[in-house]
Amino acid sequence: MSNLKNNYRKYIAAAAAICLAMSAAGCSKSDSSSETDTKTASAQISSEAFEISAEDKDIGYDETEAVKIALSGESAEIKSSGAACENGVLSITEGGTYILSGNLSGEIYVKAKGSEVKLVLNGVSVTNSDYAALMIDKASKVTLTLEDGTENSFADGAEYTLTDSNDNTDGCIFSRADLTINGSGSLSVTGSYKHGIVSKDNIVIAGGNITVNAASGGIYGKDSVKISGGTIDVTAGSNGIRATNDEDAEKGFVSVTGGDITVNVAGDALEAETVMQIEDGTLTLTSGGGAANASMKSDGQPNGDWGSWSKDDIGTPPDMNGQQTGTPPEMPSGSGDSTLTATAYTAVSADASNTSSTDASSVESESTSAKGIKAGSELNILGGVISIDSSDDSLHSNGTVNISAGDITASSGDDGTHADGDLTISGGKITVSKSYEGLEGLNIYISGGEIDVTASDDGLNAAGGSDTGSDERAGRDMFADSVENHMLEISGGTLKVNASGDGLDSNGNFVMSGGTVIVSGPTNGSNGALDIGDRNSTAQITGGTIVAAGAVGMAVGFSDNSTQYNVLHSFASTAAAGSEFTVTDADGEVLFTCTLDKECQSLVFSSADLASGTYTLTLGDQTEEVELSDICTSNSTSTGMGGRFGGGKRGQESPNEQGGMNDQNGQPPAKPEDQNNQNTPNS
Repeated sequence: MSNLKNNYRKYIAAAAAICLAMSAAGCSKSDSSSETDTKTASAQISSEAFEISAEDKDIGYDETEAVKIALSGESAEIKSSGAACENGVLSITEGGTYILSGNLSGEIYVKAKGSEVKLVLNGVSVTNSDYAALMIDKASKVTLTLEDGTENSFADGAEYTLTDSNDNTDGCIFSRADLTINGSGSLSVTGSYKHGIVSKDNIVIAGGNITVNAASGGIYGKDSVKISGGTIDVTAGSNGIRATNDEDAEKGFVSVTGGDITVNVAGDALEAETVMQIEDGTLTLTSGGGAANASMKSDGQPNGDWGSWSKDDIGTPPDMNGQQTGTPPEMPSGSGDSTLTATAYTAVSADASNTSSTDASSVESESTSAKGIKAGSELNILGGVISIDSSDDSLHSNGTVNISAGDITASSGDDGTHADGDLTISGGKITVSKSYEGLEGLNIYISGGEIDVTASDDGLNAAGGSDTGSDERAGRDMFADSVENHMLEISGGTLKVNASGDGLDSNGNFVMSGGTVIVSGPTNGSNGALDIGDRNSTAQITGGTIVAAGAVGMAVGFSDNSTQYNVLHSFASTAAAGSEFTVTDADGEVLFTCTLDKECQSLVFSSADLASGTYTLTLGDQTEEVELSDICTSNSTSTGMGGRFGGGKRGQESPNEQGGMNDQNGQPPAKPEDQNNQNTPNS
């Protein structure tokens, strides 16, 4: 039957070329003015591009003017010159509204050049064993309206019969025109060949209960994917929801302004080649098996199997931090030689298992990546409730990340948030419950928000060089070679950090002018609660409140260009995790108190309440008095740059925790990861 179908498609294409494209009258449409107020847009993409028109949301139509089509097996009952069915192919060659019902063993083929087509799905089931179930070849725009209370399904086979060398069809629903989905009914899409839903132009989802189960990609729009409503559930062997245009800076974006979205995939859950913008909605995203499939094993060694997300890798990955997560998504039959398990995932070429197409453009190379949300140039989060469990970075941008609102929870096997460019946080609630490094960017600017970060390495890393001391750790990110002008700046918000590596690590300067920061830092002496760039970098505080607690070895205090009183203090012994830290002035008034999550001995403290005078510092059962006579006071016995910053014992020789000494210039020995390259900034 496949040859008959392909011959009929060619016949319809020729016939359509001489048909007059007519739009069925009576379909109720609103004007195309936007109902979305987009607050932020890329410099390359106008704010209007993110908007979803009222027309896209409009589900109305005039039933008396619409063409009703009742599908049955390989035939259909039709009373219109704009549609015909032969050999299992329902062809629509004229614009207008078509109400579809029944079952079809074959495909729906749309070729209405220059016309708009609305397909009202009123209980439709289409199954095609060797091609797309819905093929939109020519139209100015096609809208799928899911009738309320109906269930609709499309399914393809594991192999396609592609007779035309230019046919790059690779999705169960495949469109070469703009595609909109709206309504309140249900739509199930099973893409056994490659992808579930594909448009070579734009995809808009304004409503519906949509389930996509695909061997490769879930929902792919070349120029854009815009979601404003509906309930969407995607399970896929590579990426989940993706905009693929990497040739036009004004396209290739994903915008989410509403809806309830669940994605469980082997590759990236949400990906935009240019801008990813999230304003509202509820997103639950799982990628690459989740954080249990981490880049570092529980023994601190790199996981050599990380990134090998293949359907052929059956079983449990070795020692993924002692955790296993969830159950595998059920893949459609024919999607591969073996079943995708909870710990065996795919981020392979979209054409890895099917090479029947001779058009090279149909082979979309998927990078080895399993990120939660990924943007090529800019990631903007302006609202929404976002939950991410990712093997790779939870939030990632090859350019900038901007977070101004929203409730974000992330558990990552690599970095909680990574930006190759600037990471800017001005609002929202962000919880990174697990990560290798928590928040990192070339520069980090925090002016607001409520942030809680847990990291097995650095909590915050404003970058220079690599983000890891291990050259063998897969997934590591590289930053600029120079630290000049790079910085970590905190001017507002609340920040809580629990880090096994450096708590706050700036490979340039650190400036704090506001906000509240509590760091429970490293318990080993080779890292510091604060870590500041090279010898020419400074840590300046002019406002805000900070407690940075950790081990003594590499402790760093604030530098002499600070204008707010601060102290770097080492207690006589290490206090246990859960100890309370309290600062009391000479009159017995408690200025500050907090409970620290980890054991510590050294603390950096600064607050606008401090001035010249005597203060009592209490850590657990230890109480010591400190005299603040200078802006910067250091009573530390560390061998880190804290011996250089502040007052007190600045520049004196003191043993480190490994028995080492400061050098003849009063400087500490290089950190272990720096000893092979003295010119490389700390990581």
